[in-house]
Amino acid sequence: MRCLALADSLVRDGWDCAFAATAETFDVVPALAAAAHRHAVLDPEDWNNPAAAKEAAACDFLVVDHYGLARDYEAGCRGWAGSILVLDDLADRPHDCDFLLDSAGDAARYHGLAPPECRMLMGPTHALLARDFATARRAVLPRAEDRATTRILVAFGAADTENMTGDALAVLSEVAPDAEVDIVLGPAAQHLDAVRASVDAASAELHVGTKDMVGLMARADIAVGAIGVTAWERCCLGLPSVAVVAADNQRQTALCLAKSGAATVLDRYSPDSLADELSRLCADPEARAAMSRRAAALCDGRGADRVR
Repeated sequence: MRCLALADSLVRDGWDCAFAATAETFDVVPALAAAAHRHAVLDPEDWNNPAAAKEAAACDFLVVDHYGLARDYEAGCRGWAGSILVLDDLADRPHDCDFLLDSAGDAARYHGLAPPECRMLMGPTHALLARDFATARRAVLPRAEDRATTRILVAFGAADTENMTGDALAVLSEVAPDAEVDIVLGPAAQHLDAVRASVDAASAELHVGTKDMVGLMARADIAVGAIGVTAWERCCLGLPSVAVVAADNQRQTALCLAKSGAATVLDRYSPDSLADELSRLCADPEARAAMSRRAAALCDGRGADRVR
């Protein structure tokens, strides 16, 4: 999704953009498959082969967004890619790139991992979000706190392989039984059928492969979800949240969110810890308002235009 936000921004400047990825990627991210950019489907055995990428998308500007790719791959693309931008937030491997973007990090993390001449694009001001978030931000902020019913958004990513969505639904039925709940999952989510059954029982609303995350976040009072691009989307709209670390590549973002007070971060997730934090946020509108202000100050949603 962050690459899609960047591509959409570049197209507005007259660039022609294409995506090279495996079929599984397009299946898991429906928005990418539906985007009006050229698609090149890579053979699963060739995902780390620079020659395969060249055949699919030789270019003036290459964006590499994959935690399994590093300097050797990028160097192998030098003959056919004019400039290279790497998206990273792990800082655990060397790169051969002209630009490096880490929306939660700082340049010191990449000392010795990037070329000395590499331009570092660091921090939440460079978070790559769809333009709709920056547009909606003006209408949403400051958030109202006078609604009679709390609306909660649950979004643990399109796949949610651990079924944290199911856990969150169970918790919400106990700590916020009167809340209005929106659930977001992708059409290929492993536990979709189980969640659908739980949603019917809980009178929540399930949104499968939604194209309106902006609207869902704008209407919500509290969000529960994983940490990634969606964490910056929530910040842009000043949405208070309980953010769960679901993968190692989310830890740097989690640190940034926690340090700034932009979210309540659960590094060690359990249904009990989720229940405790949701109960606290639901009962404390002043805490939600303070978190909203801190989140909105962290990211304004204009990162893609800055990178462009």
